[in-house]
Amino acid sequence: MSKKNLPNLPFDERKKLAGQVASLRSAAGLKQAELAKLSGISRQTLSNIERGSVPQMDNLRKIFEVLGADITPTTFTPETEQWLAIVGGIMDSLPAERRAPAGQAAVAAVTQELVDASNVRSSGQDVDLHEVDLSQGNFALAATIDNSTVTDQDHPDYENESQDQED
Repeated sequence: MSKKNLPNLPFDERKKLAGQVASLRSAAGLKQAELAKLSGISRQTLSNIERGSVPQMDNLRKIFEVLGADITPTTFTPETEQWLAIVGGIMDSLPAERRAPAGQAAVAAVTQELVDASNVRSSGQDVDLHEVDLSQGNFALAATIDNSTVTDQDHPDYENESQDQED
């Protein structure tokens, strides 16, 4: 599904996405006026969004497109949702300065499980997990296996999202 054909997201989902705008803008090194101009919205509208106003879907789409962030809602299995709620509750109970290191440790542990589950180690190959990219709420995995770099996209369970979007 293309970004221009996104369904109208519910109020709570738009509010959640709007709450990410300021940090994404800051991470992109843009000032409000710059992002507003690039997005084709007024600086005041962007300021309102960053202060908690829930924007129209079209404005969110424009902002996220400029920032290169995915606005498509992510769905998980019920079991994954349960684990995310548990881990999220634990993360929220940590002091703010400990959340990022704890989150990185959790992602590293789960990523290691992914590597182990692919049976790469049982085949006698040398595996070096060397990249986990956590930018903009997404992740990408890369590893070196017997001197060849592979990514999570090489895993047999990986689905090519661009093919899904064209269907």
